[in-house]
Amino acid sequence: MKAVLQRVNSCSIIAKDKIVSTIDKGILLFVGIDNNDKYKDADKLVEKITKIGIFEDDNGKISRNIREEKGEIMIVSQITLIANLRNGKKPDFSKSASSEDAKHMYEYIIERFKNIGIKTSNGIFGEYMKISLENDGPVTYILDTRI
Repeated sequence: MKAVLQRVNSCSIIAKDKIVSTIDKGILLFVGIDNNDKYKDADKLVEKITKIGIFEDDNGKISRNIREEKGEIMIVSQITLIANLRNGKKPDFSKSASSEDAKHMYEYIIERFKNIGIKTSNGIFGEYMKISLENDGPVTYILDTRI
């Protein structure tokens, strides 16, 4: 499982010409799910994200996690994170989870964040979306549950 986290001051998602989700200060999380990912990978991802320092403390050091900051999280499924770009110019998505499996895992991740008390919003799985954000910093991390 791969993820890109961006610290944001705000974020909104538009799908089918309607705003479907918005957050204020928090994390925009893009998640890519491959065909080898298990629920333990999702648990590992959620645990890591809830503990990682991404917000500044009173001394300007990036050390506060999303819980300490009382931040929100916006979760977006992102199949392109799994693309293999090694050969040619066409991305290879053969290692991506099936749509059904990826959707279940995506929904599981959303519920895990909600269940631990983090205000959680999300995009629409498999839908074309426009994402507007105000990046804060910028502070961006890339995570891979296998590394």
